[in-house]
Order: sequence, then structure tokens, then C-alpha cells
Amino acid sequence: MNALIVNCCGMGDGLIEAPFLKHLEAVLPGMRYFHTGGTLFSDEAFLRRLALTSCIGVVPAIWRKFYTQDWNQISTFMRANDVTHVINLRHIGPAYDTGYYAFRNAHRDSFSFFNFAFNDQEKELPNIRDKIDWLLRSAGVNDGCHNRQYLRMLVAPRQGVQECHIGINVHTGSRFKRWSRNKWHAFCRVVLKRGVRLTALLGHTVKERNFSEVLFREFRNEFPDTFAVVGSTDVSEVLEKVSGMTCMVSTDSWPAHAATGLGVNTIGLYIVTSAALWGGDPAHLFPVESRHLRRCENFEEVLGICRNRYVTCPLIEREGDGIEVCDVLTALEQCGGPACGEGAL
Repeated sequence: MNALIVNCCGMGDGLIEAPFLKHLEAVLPGMRYFHTGGTLFSDEAFLRRLALTSCIGVVPAIWRKFYTQDWNQISTFMRANDVTHVINLRHIGPAYDTGYYAFRNAHRDSFSFFNFAFNDQEKELPNIRDKIDWLLRSAGVNDGCHNRQYLRMLVAPRQGVQECHIGINVHTGSRFKRWSRNKWHAFCRVVLKRGVRLTALLGHTVKERNFSEVLFREFRNEFPDTFAVVGSTDVSEVLEKVSGMTCMVSTDSWPAHAATGLGVNTIGLYIVTSAALWGGDPAHLFPVESRHLRRCENFEEVLGICRNRYVTCPLIEREGDGIEVCDVLTALEQCGGPACGEGAL
């Protein structure tokens, strides 16, 4: 069985998919696959660390859209490489993933297609990981017993009892998911003034790093012993740092998926996305969801996202992002046990 795996492009999406891909290699040792890449899968060093030995190549990222002008190239490639199955892990739906569904209808006699059904049974599954499980089991290519904590195997085990150490990530690939700069500033000041160690992920892009430098400059000067940054852009190095944290506070972004996948309790901030669907692994996630998300006229429950997407959301314009500093502090006290509980904060 050779497959084309169609995935979303974000680093968080890649971290969600990696344990499934690793498990597929175990239950289907004869399977080989291509996939449509993405930020995480372009990191060759990290791919080697994931040891995804059944991956035999990456196809153009634009193919995930299945634009009509690419159909001939896609189908020719699939036939030339004996690709018989297409597994679509993009939970976008027929109303938006129109190119894929049109391609599937036009080529259903040539290839086998597996995609989310968006039916009542699938709707009852709360998290995207559960939905991927359901999809692959229904396709007969997963036994449902994959190791969701696979990322833990990629980092050194934590040693001994550690002092309270909170990590934060202020960045996200989509600007409409961001929490207010002023609220981040206020949150950090409250935590630092209570003597808790705080480590910020500086970011990957130049723009992210510049934002972080401005936001955190005063903390680096005022709290040199308890405030630090992780400046590395190497995914493996960042994972090692995150694995040593007591808990993580993050926007809906890849560090939330990384932290929960490593078994680190995480407060996730969800402004335009559903924590139930798109949050990190629920076993270690303490979500704080915007008060107005489900009042948004463009919020789609099945897709778990506000379809305003990159344009201005009227509710946010009128009411702000709907998450207050006190909400995050309360979640922090609830998630970490004695080390990060009320006694520490």
C-alpha cells in the first residue's frame, strides 16, 4: 500500500499527526507514503529524530488544495509511484475543501479516498486526535492503540523534584488567534512578582522574535534570576526545554501541542478556535476559551473555528479577545498541583 497523506501545514498539525504516522508504520510495515509537507516536516533534523522511516517523499504543498489546474500532475504522480490511497487529515469539510472533494468524485474509480465524514458519529468525538483515530480505523489502517505520548520518547526523562517553572508562548501563525500584548505583559508581571520562574519561547521568525524582544525586554532586566527566554529555533532543542517545565501557557499554537504531547500541563488560550476540538492533548490541557467565541455568528461547531478567519471579527472589535488575565491565573492555579498552585501564586 502506497498512500498520499494530505495534511495541514502548521507545526501544531504536524505534532498532532506525528504519533499517528509513527503508529501506522508499526501496524502497516509494508505501507509507504508521501505527504504534503508543512513547517514541521520541512525540518529534516527533526524528521530524522521522529524516525518516520515509511515516509518516502514530500509532494508540493499546494497539492493539499487540489486545485483543478494541478489534477493532471497529481494523478500522473500517483500512478507513476503506485499510490493507491489518499488519506486526507485536513478537517476542513466539503464546503471549504472543495478541490479535494471534486478530485475525489472525479477519481473515485482510480484511487481509494479516506477523509473525515462529518457525520453524527464523528461529531460526537471531541478532539481532532479522536477524529483521526476514527478516520484511520474506519479505513482499516489503524488499530486505535497508538501512543499519543510519542513525543516523550524524543526527550530526556525529567529528573528529581523540580521547582515551579512556567513556560509561555505568545506566538501563533494566525494573527486572529493572538492574545493581547498588554494582557501578556500584565500576566508575566503578576507571576514574576510572586517569585515564580518564567521562561518565554522567543519565537521562530524574525517578526516573532522582534515582538518578543520588545515585550520581554523589561522583564529580562528587572527579573534576571527568574525570567529567561528560549532563543533556539531548533524544534528538538525547544522540545527539550519545554519538557522540563512544570506547566506551559500558550496561545492556540504548536507549543501547546508540544507541551501536552510531552505530558506537561498546559493552559491554552482559545480566542477563535474550539479548545475541545483543536486543543492540545486533553489529558494535559486546561483550556481558557474566549467568552464570546460561541456567540460569534460565524462560528462553526463542526469545524471548531470562527470562519471570520483572517478578517476582523466584529465581536473582538467590540468586546476584545474575551480572555482576561484573572482567567489565566485561575487556570494556572488549577493545573499544576502544589508546585504551581495557590501557594506559589
